[in-house]
Amino acid sequence: MEKILIIWLAYSKRVIRQLTYLKDKYDVYAVGVEDPHIEGIRFFQVRPVFRTMTILHKAITALLLECRQFETAHRKMYDYRGLIEKLSTTHFDLILAHDIKPLPFVYQLDQNPNLLVDVHEYYFDMSNQRIPIIKRFDDYLINTYFLKCEHFFTVSQGLADEYAQKIGKKFEMITSAHDYVDLAPTPVNNEKIRIIHHGFASPARKLEVMIEMMDTLDERFELDLMLTSLTFEDGYIKKLQTMCEKRKNVHIIPPVRPDEIVSFTNAYDIGLFILPETNVSLRYALPNKFFEFIQARLCIAIGPSVEMAKIVKQYDLGIVADDFKPATLARMLNSLTREHIEYYKQQCHKHARLLSSETEMAKLDRIIQNML
Repeated sequence: MEKILIIWLAYSKRVIRQLTYLKDKYDVYAVGVEDPHIEGIRFFQVRPVFRTMTILHKAITALLLECRQFETAHRKMYDYRGLIEKLSTTHFDLILAHDIKPLPFVYQLDQNPNLLVDVHEYYFDMSNQRIPIIKRFDDYLINTYFLKCEHFFTVSQGLADEYAQKIGKKFEMITSAHDYVDLAPTPVNNEKIRIIHHGFASPARKLEVMIEMMDTLDERFELDLMLTSLTFEDGYIKKLQTMCEKRKNVHIIPPVRPDEIVSFTNAYDIGLFILPETNVSLRYALPNKFFEFIQARLCIAIGPSVEMAKIVKQYDLGIVADDFKPATLARMLNSLTREHIEYYKQQCHKHARLLSSETEMAKLDRIIQNML
């Protein structure tokens, strides 16, 4: 059985989905920052030291980055001492790396790897999400490692096309579709139509737009926001909380475990996401939550995000606004009847299996087989 190494340095449902699927077909080794607790894989942990660094160590790391000592800085941020020695005695038929951060580790392990890179974002347009010193580090990883890779796939066709145009190499497309969940749509109460948005609270996503939209919805609607954030985004979360406290129809609720999101949100009626296009990654976003809306059998309500809109229109899963202004989508929501919402929920139910991970994981297996 062929040996595959999968390496990631940030938790992702996409990673877990791939591990779960591939472990039954290959001898899977995994290197990551958190143990996925999946039976049948051999896991080796990298400690994300940057999360617990003292102020002194942060200052030293920043100085290393400023002095362009990027390899040393990488080892300061991620403690993988001993892993190279442990893994170097094993020949891997293929290495699957998630994003660019693991690439220095990969090339220490094997100078000529059969390498497949899962690209989650568009690295050439991340300036509004990176402080300058980190951007220089990312530029180093791109120029030193990423551009010499040959095999890639990414999360949407729009990103695949952007990369192909930028660097002249082919990118396959594998979505972050959720596993199929055997659920049925829940009935709609026309007196209380429940809207849900869940996910990471980042200023780049401008979640305040959805809160502002609720000011122009009629009294049938209420919105729950189920958010997670990193420590340095606490100020943004507090801003959103203040906005919600001023409104009776918007609430921030505690997050549930990732594997409970679909079953929990099945009780809602509408999955909401207005994602202004502040960079290329967001313009062509096709996120986990979109597919979780489908598996939860929700009517989908979105702005004109290219990749999400394409699927919503193709399968008639909900409504797509003409622009990202709160009032535009609000007008469309106000025009919905209970029958409209129930129809869209049934459409998600009808296409839930087709739009699940089963199709996407089969595509991944074909890519791997071709490389092997």
